[in-house]
Amino acid sequence: MRAAGYTFDSSQPSDGVKWPTRLDGIWEFWMPYVQVPALHKKVIMMDYNLWYQLGHAKSDTGKYTQATLETYRGAYRAAFEGNRAPLVIGNHFNDWAGGAFSRAAEGFMGEVCAKPETVCATYAEVTKWMSLQDPAVLDKYRSMPLAQAR
Repeated sequence: MRAAGYTFDSSQPSDGVKWPTRLDGIWEFWMPYVQVPALHKKVIMMDYNLWYQLGHAKSDTGKYTQATLETYRGAYRAAFEGNRAPLVIGNHFNDWAGGAFSRAAEGFMGEVCAKPETVCATYAEVTKWMSLQDPAVLDKYRSMPLAQAR
């Protein structure tokens, strides 16, 4: 990946919201397994995984948007009140289930990006910020427990 010019990856799962780490020169933004209230179990917080787990990838748009919003809100609260790690919202920006997951992502971003002490940023912006930090500070953040929604 590094030889191809990539600087970050988001393909590895983690059990909760976790601070990015640098692996072989690539920033890894972990895809968190989070509690999905509508399912009473953990799922990787990505639109396709949620779509499959919530309804076996059928087009029942009525339940997907709300269930996804509740999942995002729970993960955000866990990170905000816990380790303050960057929260990865895995969304392919497609029209699955009539755009239910894009609506959930847009609604969630509209809610949280305006909150105090919350910064919505791209991977590139986060990696730039992390590159400027004292490594000891980042090590302290990474030593905190992974954020888990209840």
